[in-house]
Amino acid sequence: MKTIPPALVPQYKALLNQNGISDKYQHHYLKWLRYYLDFCHKYKFDDSNPQSLPSFIGKLKEKKQTQASQKHAHTAIRIYYTFTQSQSGNSKRESTIRPEYHATAKELQNPFITPTSNHKPRPNTNKLNLKPRAGAYNGGNEKWMAVLEAISNEIKVRHYSPKTLKSYATWV
Repeated sequence: MKTIPPALVPQYKALLNQNGISDKYQHHYLKWLRYYLDFCHKYKFDDSNPQSLPSFIGKLKEKKQTQASQKHAHTAIRIYYTFTQSQSGNSKRESTIRPEYHATAKELQNPFITPTSNHKPRPNTNKLNLKPRAGAYNGGNEKWMAVLEAISNEIKVRHYSPKTLKSYATWV
């Protein structure tokens, strides 16, 4: 894997600071830059040419990277372009990246935020009908219900399948 040139790291970190990226998360942006430089080297792209960014993002999609990861990679590389353009004397562009274009300010600060739309709620195990099996001894039913409740709580804590709880409930 291609490494980031040592002279580039402090300059890139300064750009990250200028764009409001906390020191705590800068290593993630450096990671995306390293991946991008390696991608450009491997597939013979000019790393200073913004035309190569869609190919890189396409490769991330191909590798099944999340939308949030793709956004962070995009932002990291756009910040890198501000550096390459300032080196080439092309200062027509702004030196900061607009967060609303690439990611929210909160996402820029924390690269581990993922969109909430991908969240799938867990099944509600409270809907299971927890009753002792038919024909079971009815005397002392409250004691068995307490045992069944304890089993139910333990299964929920361990995140077992609702089917496990249903199966165990038939044994009680």
